[in-house]
Amino acid sequence: MVLEHITQAQIAAAGVASAPDIVTGTPSEVKAIFDNLVRAVVATAVNLVVDEVNGHEADAENPHAVTKEQVGLGAADNTADADKPVSGPQQAALDLKATKEELQGVVLGQLPDGAVTVAKLAAEVIASINGKAAAVHAANHATGGSDPVTPAQIGAATSELLYCTVLVSWTAVTGGFYTQTVSVPGILESDEDVKADIYPGSDNAANKLYASALSKVQTMETLADAIKFVCTAAPTVAFPLKLEVTR
Repeated sequence: MVLEHITQAQIAAAGVASAPDIVTGTPSEVKAIFDNLVRAVVATAVNLVVDEVNGHEADAENPHAVTKEQVGLGAADNTADADKPVSGPQQAALDLKATKEELQGVVLGQLPDGAVTVAKLAAEVIASINGKAAAVHAANHATGGSDPVTPAQIGAATSELLYCTVLVSWTAVTGGFYTQTVSVPGILESDEDVKADIYPGSDNAANKLYASALSKVQTMETLADAIKFVCTAAPTVAFPLKLEVTR
């Protein structure tokens, strides 16, 4: 639809005044003349414009015949996804896939009777997965693995060997006892299960003297990096000890 301009002829036909630039008559007569002009000319033209704009806005059929090149979509392809060709990289990836026959050949070489069944295929796959998963899982929890199991987690005690030498420098205390505090790096005040034994040398006679001296020890009190020994009689020889600490 092509809209027309309001013409001088239309305005003259509606009539505003009998002569140019001269408006005569009473106010009500003048108003009637202007009302007639608006009704007959202006309102009609404006309503045509409104109808045209509303109709154009509602038109979804591309009334201006705009092309995809005009809106920057000249390279767009309307081919459906299902009809599009496979790209070079996609085809290269597909070429690497094993065929059904190749898979059957692998399985046939592993099955004694050569018959391929769904059950046998499933068993082969499950066995392979389980074997690899179990090996990886066990390696993770082994010593040095990414998540090693500690003895404490499974309720197992650990033992540690420590060594010291008890000297002859005993101190007499009330009650007829003798004490000596010996440095033992690594022992804890909380260590309660400590087993002391002679750390023997090659001299059997000396080993007997060491054992006799150890037999006089009545109690051992663990301290931080030290042990306090208490004897009923002060040994006259120094003796080397092997301490097994269980935690």
